[in-house]
Amino acid sequence: MSSETLVVPLVERIRPGFNYSNHPGSAFEYSNIGFTMAGLAVGKAVGRRVEDWVTDEILRPLGMNSTWFDNRAPEGGTLQAVGYSLNTEGEWAGFPPAVSDAMAAAGGMQSTITDLSVWVRFLAAATRPAMAGADDHGAVVSRASRRELQRIHQVDIPSLQARPDGTWKFVTGGYALGLFVREDLHRGRIVTHSGGLPGFILNMVWHADSGVGVVVLTNSHRGNPVALSEDALFRALAVHDTPARTVRPWPETRRMMSAADALVRSWDDDAAAEIFADNIDFDRPLPQRRAAIDELVAQVGPLRQDAGGPEIVSSATPADITWSIPAERGELICMIHLTPVRPAQIQEFEVIAVDRGVPRAARPTDISARRRTYARPTVSPLPNTHVV
Repeated sequence: MSSETLVVPLVERIRPGFNYSNHPGSAFEYSNIGFTMAGLAVGKAVGRRVEDWVTDEILRPLGMNSTWFDNRAPEGGTLQAVGYSLNTEGEWAGFPPAVSDAMAAAGGMQSTITDLSVWVRFLAAATRPAMAGADDHGAVVSRASRRELQRIHQVDIPSLQARPDGTWKFVTGGYALGLFVREDLHRGRIVTHSGGLPGFILNMVWHADSGVGVVVLTNSHRGNPVALSEDALFRALAVHDTPARTVRPWPETRRMMSAADALVRSWDDDAAAEIFADNIDFDRPLPQRRAAIDELVAQVGPLRQDAGGPEIVSSATPADITWSIPAERGELICMIHLTPVRPAQIQEFEVIAVDRGVPRAARPTDISARRRTYARPTVSPLPNTHVV
């Protein structure tokens, strides 16, 4: 029976409709039939089976020449693993070959570590800075679309999970598009997806900022590729002390930081009018801001000069930077956020004083009023941000 013939009974089977356990779009619930229907819709739109379209338009252009749908696998000439499980006598028993046919879009692909590594690198590259001179017009899937695949669309309930070694991990994140995304409290954004068929389980996982990833394939139900791959990934990140994020502030951000730093050290009304957007005075009149800075300086003592320029504390985005100004009895922590219009001006300006008796690890790294819903101290990946 051909794959095309098998589509007809599937369509008839689902024609009466579905019962929904949640309102559509309100919760994540994995659905093989949902992906199957999406695949049938793609096939209808392009005028051929989705397996052939994906192969010709995505897999082969990426050089994934050892990847195919199981109902399109070449006959002979390839070494294919056999999936195993333990039978009732405790002996390994192989599963007979199976094909996904009409439900191919829900899975049922055959691949290799090398090809899946190509796929992981391709997806991860979209969340990292584009290479100089790179042209996205000829990409198999645009950088914007690949980022959309990795954007959380449905948030999961946060949980505290036990690791195999007895430690705990706090999990927060959600479902993107065919991928799961979570935020590690130290390493930042992690993207992953697992899958399996009888006798096979796999997992691929990567660190969004660095692009470092791990792929694990197993051919039995006895392994735990999710734990194996995540453990290997975090070991690799630890060896290289990989930051959660790498932020490259705009040149205007650094220029405005220097100007704001000079303003804090020696207030000048004309300089303030030049670097501040109109909302700064509207939110809090400039005379009040100047008086508040004078009070903060009185708390920590005379300000000292930075030998090598301002010490960067953190940066949430290229338009946002936090730095410290050393003082005799502590430091001032300052933060600015720029307007998106050109020429850029400062639309958020915060300054706090920290006594030198406060340990460095306990000092705040994020003082933005826009993010002040986070109580201090806050555990987040922000302190592990690399600013370049």
